[in-house]
Amino acid sequence: MLSEGLIRKIAERIVTEVTEALPNDVINQSGTLASFISSGGREVVVTNAGSFASPAKFLVLCLRNMTLRNAVYFTSQELMYYVVPYDEGRESDIVIFVTPDGISTLNLLVDQVKWTGHKICAIIAGDSLPQTVKYKLSSDTVIHLKSGTSNMSQLLQMYVLTGIAVSRLVNRRGIRGKRLWDELTNINSVINDMVEQYLEDLLSIKEFMSAPHLITASPTMWVVGEYLAYSSTIKTQRFLAMPHEVRNFIRFVNRVLLATTDVEEYSMKELKGLTVTAATEFKELRIKTDPLTAPIYGLMLARALELLIEQ
Repeated sequence: MLSEGLIRKIAERIVTEVTEALPNDVINQSGTLASFISSGGREVVVTNAGSFASPAKFLVLCLRNMTLRNAVYFTSQELMYYVVPYDEGRESDIVIFVTPDGISTLNLLVDQVKWTGHKICAIIAGDSLPQTVKYKLSSDTVIHLKSGTSNMSQLLQMYVLTGIAVSRLVNRRGIRGKRLWDELTNINSVINDMVEQYLEDLLSIKEFMSAPHLITASPTMWVVGEYLAYSSTIKTQRFLAMPHEVRNFIRFVNRVLLATTDVEEYSMKELKGLTVTAATEFKELRIKTDPLTAPIYGLMLARALELLIEQ
């Protein structure tokens, strides 16, 4: 059993990392994204350049849940080759989330998007852009996030910026608009209680992850699936699969880690039925909060799990 001192140390480490990842200018930068979306038409296309699709999908969920914008997600390849070349006369504004491993994809994507007359807002994590890409983008619609040392830092900045931007779009009206703003501008205050509340779950998941397994997640918690699947800290063999793909893989690995929320429990019911029909073992991380803020807390819990595995 972990000592109280170690639990406190893990919580303090996350508080420090969150504080470093979220400088005050993230709130100001959110205004650039909010202005870009509000100044365009009703349709917004969102994509990602790099491994992590979850921030882009989070923006789509927020816009479709809280605004009148018709937001849709495409992969960068779908967007480049099957969408923007054929939508002349009905060009949508495009938001691109960029992680450091996606710079070459961004270069191709910007060329294709600009040649076809679309407006771009790029949200870029990590190091500054090379000149070959930088000169192609308007500085007014490029958001450079603070260079982070970890995936958690980069993803957290993207999620918080996105949530605050959408809260701005709705002028913090309504329960969810106000909640997004209040919670995302005051994250540190809940970290200690959150780690303590989910500690038993995390310890159980740590043990579960010591053997090969599949990782999947509900739509709002996809960031947890991506984060754990791409972690360099976790050495166990593991594979990331969309919920509807799991049944195709369990004949090879019949152990599944599922990240979800209370609200999405019933959407995962058929998947969890595989425990009976295919003798599949499930381990679940279920977050008990609004699906629009759950991925941020889930991301921090995934980081806590990494720190536990390092012990």
